[in-house]
Amino acid sequence: MLDTSRQANELADIQNRLIFVKIGFLMLLVLLGLRLWQLQVRDGLHYQELARDNRTRSIVLEPARGLLYDRNGELLANNIPSFQLYVSSEDIQDREALLAQLPHYVDIDQQEISHKLSIKSRRGRVKIKADITLKEAALIESHRLELPGVVIQPEYQRHYPLNNYASHVLGYVGEISESQLKDPEFSDLQGGRIIGQNGVERTYDEYLLGETGEEVIEVDALGYPKRSLSVRRPLAGDDLYLTLDIRLQRLAEDLLGQEAGAIVALDPWNGDVLALASKPGFNPNDVSGGISAKDWQRFLKDARHPLTNRAIQGQYPPGSVFKIIMAAALLETQTLSAHEMIPCHGTFPFGR
Repeated sequence: MLDTSRQANELADIQNRLIFVKIGFLMLLVLLGLRLWQLQVRDGLHYQELARDNRTRSIVLEPARGLLYDRNGELLANNIPSFQLYVSSEDIQDREALLAQLPHYVDIDQQEISHKLSIKSRRGRVKIKADITLKEAALIESHRLELPGVVIQPEYQRHYPLNNYASHVLGYVGEISESQLKDPEFSDLQGGRIIGQNGVERTYDEYLLGETGEEVIEVDALGYPKRSLSVRRPLAGDDLYLTLDIRLQRLAEDLLGQEAGAIVALDPWNGDVLALASKPGFNPNDVSGGISAKDWQRFLKDARHPLTNRAIQGQYPPGSVFKIIMAAALLETQTLSAHEMIPCHGTFPFGR
């Protein structure tokens, strides 16, 4: 009897324990079910977006900038293929390691890389250096596993085939600055965009600029492209024909030689600017391809002021130039004849 009673108690105890195990297991299933509901139903779209962001990247496709011609159709500014060095901020695994390694592959300063990566207005890919050499591009590609997040992107680079000629007229392009991004004029542009910074490039930028495109790509774990998912092609900018006659422009600049000064030639019938020369000049290719802070300061501190357009920025006394205006007025009113001589003694008595 005692053994039977003991066995019955042990069996009841086991059954009670099994009930608690079943209840615990059931509660676990309920919790798992709730978690699955949260992940797949309530937050499903959110996690789908995160997963998509981890495997896809959106790349801005720069348009070809409009070309510049003189009045006779001679090319003054065009676009040439080049390699641009980008860093995808989302794919950087070790920022300090990248800052230390990258200068070994391209000619760029660590501080410059750090500054560009720290600019808040830039998202996704950040352009670190424009127009890198084929040797530099090949070296980076051969070490891509050591440089996660570093990408070589083929793009157009602005090119001025006449080099120094008409540099002040044409101006140059450059990456939009932080201060320009705050200007309402550039409210529809994003960081990293190449815009006109001076001369005709700046004045007619809205026509030359074009519209960017977009490519969505799938990337691997290191951020390197695997395949293209969708592409919206960029729209090239409009071409622009100037009143400038590059033959006269060359002649005017050659006449100035190494002297500082300016020559302007206008069409008297309609006021067209045929030549507008200023010396000393500069090569816009040195600026538009991306210029270091050190080299830019060298330009600004140059005692000869090569960036100053003396034809329109210089302030000079009218001197003999004003005699042309006076002579034209006197001839128009028939106050004097074309062959009459007027002595000029350098002064004119006025008043008492």
